Amino acid sequence: MADLWTIQVLTPDFLLDGKISTDMMNSAVPWTDPYILKTYAHNYISDDIVDLVYLTETQFQPTGSLGTTGDLGTDCVINANNSIAFIPRDEASTAYLVKQNKYKSLVSADMVIGPYLVHGKVWSPDKPDSGIKFLTKLLRLVIQDVTIDCQLPGTKLHRLEAPYAVLYTCFFKCATIRA
Repeated sequence: MADLWTIQVLTPDFLLDGKISTDMMNSAVPWTDPYILKTYAHNYISDDIVDLVYLTETQFQPTGSLGTTGDLGTDCVINANNSIAFIPRDEASTAYLVKQNKYKSLVSADMVIGPYLVHGKVWSPDKPDSGIKFLTKLLRLVIQDVTIDCQLPGTKLHRLEAPYAVLYTCFFKCATIRA
């Protein structure tokens, strides 16, 4: 039996609850590399590669004014590069995130990524007084004590909270340091 992690995936339009397998040797469940829970600096040679995430037992929830998704099934493939955040929702995935990521300081920040306003403490690889210029180098970043609010009219997502999340910067719009 594959080791399944419970995660949430936030896209520009949906919040997905599901499970990923981290066991590439098990052919019964599609495998997802747990890299999705790691900080990643830009690599201009490989940034155009499509990274796929396989979710099972998936539930879809529209975050904006979209209607219901109908019957999309419970197994799906997500293009990680078109996602906003991956949120670990169990002990194993959270432990992996904490163990695999390093930081020198926490920077309290507000960010706009896609249609979402994100508040939290960003794990910075720089010294505390260096500000947020490190964001220009990252494709993925870790944030803790995170709160996410959808800013679209008719939104259905208010105050999504999590101890940790990995944010993708593909839809990044702006960031400010919070005092």
